[in-house]
Formats: sequence, structure tokens, C-alpha cells
Amino acid sequence: MSKTTTTLIEILETTAFDYGFDKVFSKETNQILKGDEDVALQVQIVQYSPFIQNLSNREIFGGYFLKSQGANKKFKQMFINRFLQYEIAFQTVDLFRNNCAAMLAQNDQYISSIYENFEKYASGYNDTNTTKNENENDVDNNIRKVNSAVISTPQDNPLVDLNNDIVDYADGSSRANEKTSNNKDINKNANEQTTSTNFNPDVLQKLDNLYSDKLNEFENALFLKIF
Repeated sequence: MSKTTTTLIEILETTAFDYGFDKVFSKETNQILKGDEDVALQVQIVQYSPFIQNLSNREIFGGYFLKSQGANKKFKQMFINRFLQYEIAFQTVDLFRNNCAAMLAQNDQYISSIYENFEKYASGYNDTNTTKNENENDVDNNIRKVNSAVISTPQDNPLVDLNNDIVDYADGSSRANEKTSNNKDINKNANEQTTSTNFNPDVLQKLDNLYSDKLNEFENALFLKIF
């Protein structure tokens, strides 16, 4: 079956030499290459070397970088190696590149979030904040002075001033401190944080499928179904 368009490996091969790839000498590793240039180049593709990263970012991904640096490298490495021999679904590389960059932008948050939180998802990490209500009883103690007198009041002097230190015609007087209490209920909110992990192999399998499902979306949108 004849080819309709070009493949990723052809894009990388035809542009690699323009960006300094030498089939005899590797500037990156500072050594003479052993074997033909295709083998050496494909080794770099599998390893997703810095040279291939720079090359693919310009020629395939349209200069778009995912927000997560780790996700940017991992997803693009999977993308390149999975679709290396696939034919692009567009007549020009420029159109393919633009659509590829657009899909990366549309899926950036999803891909970056999965990568950054992979360990939490895989371990069933749970972070919970709870609020506890605490009631406290606040007792406000006050002291007030109380004057008292025992009086046999004569008929000619019926009034006695208890605030006066001198009491006429009283049989006896006294001063005492009286304690009064005022109870107040105080509500307090206390935040309590709890964390837990629960490893589940099924969750790990689902996470692996998330990457595969996302790559399938890119395949359907960007490549021909010809192998």
C-alpha cells in the first residue's frame, strides 16, 4: 500500500540534520557514532534525548509546553514513541503541527493534573478538614461590699443610714464582701485535619488507562488509520 502522507519518523529524520545531527559525530555526546545514523537517531528518540526534545517541540508540537514540566516530557515521549511510524492525517506538516499544539492546549490541565497527582491518586490519598465545636463556660466572679446592721430602733430615731460608718441606735453593724457569679457560654470552632491512604491496584490500572485513553484521542484526531 502506497503512502498517503508522511510519518513522525520521517519528519524527525529530515529535519534532524538541519539542526546539527551528524551521522558520523555526535556533538551532544562528543563521540563518534557507531552504526548507521538511523539507529543512532532512533536510540535518541526512544530515550527522548534533549536533542529530540528540542527537535520535536519545534517540528511536531508547535512550540507548546504543558504547564507541568514533568508531564510535558513524559507525555511527549510517549506520544513520539507510540506514533513514530504513523502517517499524519493532514496534507502538510504545518497543519498537523498546529492541530497537535491545539490539542495539547485543550488537554493541558487534565494531563498535567494526572501527572502531578499520580501518586496521590494511586495511593487513594484522602485529605479531610473537619470542624469541631467546643463549648466553654466562662465564670465572671464579681465582689461587692454589703453593709448590714442589727438594730433595735428606738421610737424617736426610726431611720438608720447603713452607708454611714456611725450608726445611731443600732445594736450592731457589719460589713461583708459578697461574691457574685456571671456564667457565659463560649462556642469555639477548632479545625482538625486528617489524612489517609488506601492503595488499590484497580485505581492504578484505571490511571494507566487514562494515559492510554488520552493518547487514543490524539491518534483519532491527528493520524490516519494506515499502518
